[in-house]
Amino acid sequence: MAKQFVTIVDGAYKLTGARVSLDSVVYQHNQGVSVEGIVENFPALSREQVCGALKYYESHKRQVDEYIASAEAEYERKRAISRLERPELYAKLERARQGTPTRGA
Repeated sequence: MAKQFVTIVDGAYKLTGARVSLDSVVYQHNQGVSVEGIVENFPALSREQVCGALKYYESHKRQVDEYIASAEAEYERKRAISRLERPELYAKLERARQGTPTRGA
């Protein structure tokens, strides 16, 4: 019986036996991080788990890429709503990012 490296939990791709999402590993892989680098960045994962997850990704690339694109679109939708609902918070964050003092500080 083949070892299962990826499990779908509540519609999300997870590495079997870990709390790490497949998209976290795929993102790093697509950024050019080596298998060893991914293991270093996710100490809970073994080299075997990362290689197995990447093999799963390669054989299910279309489905996983669609899942990731859908999740990113949902994130951006929620982010836009948050910006509309809390403009003062985002203005304060932007001032802090630019090093501009906030009022009352």
